[in-house]
Amino acid sequence: MPEISLSHTKGSAVAVAAPAGQPAGIDMEMLAGADGATLAAGAFGPAEQAMLNGADSARLIAGWCAKEAVAKAMGQGLNGRPKSFVLTALEADSARVTAPDGTEVPVMLGATADRVLALALRQG
Repeated sequence: MPEISLSHTKGSAVAVAAPAGQPAGIDMEMLAGADGATLAAGAFGPAEQAMLNGADSARLIAGWCAKEAVAKAMGQGLNGRPKSFVLTALEADSARVTAPDGTEVPVMLGATADRVLALALRQG
């Protein structure tokens, strides 16, 4: 049976299906209405905030999406603890997140003028 992950926001939805045994997570967020300061304070620990210092809202949202995608790929979601998933790298089209169990997961990022998309494929 394939691995499935879904994300939806403000009337848009996206899904990914991966082969059985290939855990996948996807997240999509809209850029409009994002509060960068609140997101930075609530979702990122001190080391992450230092890495993201001066980042615009789109970059902060990309970091958030990366965390959310990895949490889904780990089969648990963020469950109100986004700081337990640590963003260790963030580039224009990729990121790396360390899950609470120490697993490092690469994330592919994409963006349009109004949204950010993140896809995490964890080794099974």
